[in-house]
Amino acid sequence: MSRGNKSWRWPMIVIGLLATHVVAMVTVVMVATRDGSFAVTPNYYEKALNWDKAQEQKRASERLGWKVEITTNDRGELEVRLVDREGRGIADAEVQVSFYHHAHANELVKLLMKTDGDGRAVQKVTLRHSGLYQFECTAKANQQTYSTSMTQIMQGGG
Repeated sequence: MSRGNKSWRWPMIVIGLLATHVVAMVTVVMVATRDGSFAVTPNYYEKALNWDKAQEQKRASERLGWKVEITTNDRGELEVRLVDREGRGIADAEVQVSFYHHAHANELVKLLMKTDGDGRAVQKVTLRHSGLYQFECTAKANQQTYSTSMTQIMQGGG
């Protein structure tokens, strides 16, 4: 009879180890997918494929000398100001802005704005979180294109 008990010992150890592994993997998957704020950087693969083009656009933008300033005002509006090399506002520019909070990359916001005579474009936006934001901006005016990427701290409160 003792011979029969020993014959089940090693198969039970193997089954126990496999079951422990399955339980551990299910637990890891549940923990990894529970928090919705974990996200892959938006369009990371396309950005990698187009890296050379992006670097050329970056150099062209630097030669152009334009700058984008992004702020929020006390009315909860996102204000974008596009200026030329001398600091003068660029009027009638079409500005595309995409942004997300670094801790909430799954909450990507995309805006299409048009600047006024002073180079300002304003749009009502609720920044749900304070902290570090990633901005991608593309501006088109006078048959020229300017692109920039910036990281900046913003006050949220919505």
